[in-house]
Amino acid sequence: MAKLKYRTISKRTVDRLSVEERDAVFWDDKLPGFGVGVYPSGSKVYVVQTRRKGRSQRVTLGRHGVLTADGARRRWRSRGSRAAKSRWRGRRGR
Repeated sequence: MAKLKYRTISKRTVDRLSVEERDAVFWDDKLPGFGVGVYPSGSKVYVVQTRRKGRSQRVTLGRHGVLTADGARRRWRSRGSRAAKSRWRGRRGR
């Protein structure tokens, strides 16, 4: 997923997203690590990206249409917040 863009993730925004040639990730400008992956086929998935042991890790939360933007945010808070806490602990220890 090559292009990185920031915008507010909402149902309306996600419905309008499209790409022509390559996969792209559109990141939420208010919730760090939360975004939408968009594929040329038209498929869209909600993702959360965190760092673990110095490596970037991206987890798919669910497909758009099956899961709403608000539902994906709730899932992010349950998964992403744990990762964010561990990330901050690592920075404090330096």
